[in-house]
Amino acid sequence: MGEVSLSCQCGALRGTLTEKTLKSGTHLTCHCKDCRAFQVAVGRDDPGAIDGVRIVQIGPGGMAITQGVEHLAALRLSPRGPLRFYAACCGTPIATTPSKLSIPFAGLLADMVEHQDALGRVRAQVNITQPDGKVTHKRMGRVVMALFSNAGAAILKGERKKTPFFDAETGRPVVDPVVIDKVRKAEIYARL
Repeated sequence: MGEVSLSCQCGALRGTLTEKTLKSGTHLTCHCKDCRAFQVAVGRDDPGAIDGVRIVQIGPGGMAITQGVEHLAALRLSPRGPLRFYAACCGTPIATTPSKLSIPFAGLLADMVEHQDALGRVRAQVNITQPDGKVTHKRMGRVVMALFSNAGAAILKGERKKTPFFDAETGRPVVDPVVIDKVRKAEIYARL
């Protein structure tokens, strides 16, 4: 199997993803405010609750950053929130990961994939806020099964520490995340 090229918007940060990793992932759209807030926090427009943020849930072991790793940055929307990696050179969101290396998982932002046709169709929609305020999902079972399947496979293969986002020796993120302060967070969420 081959590789799929990844790139930030300006091209300074580049990488690859194995086709096998991409095919085992789940292409979905998340409509939650946190995913949308991440876009705004790094200087992007809010995609809106209707369009949402396209993500490919993957085991990050098949992903590599091949150029521009010095542009890799991370933030958190709260002190205990997940890590949200982006390219500081142009503000391109890259991926969201758990805060610790214990679960080998990444929500790769679909816009990082250079050839969008490699993604296939969106297979699930999650965190859809209805007019009455209730949150619903479409095909959530597929998302959960793929997440556990990919994470479990990485653990069984001994690839838990194989990720471009964490140091395999220390288990710490490869870059120190900046926690968005409460004032800035309130400003961001007010725009959503």
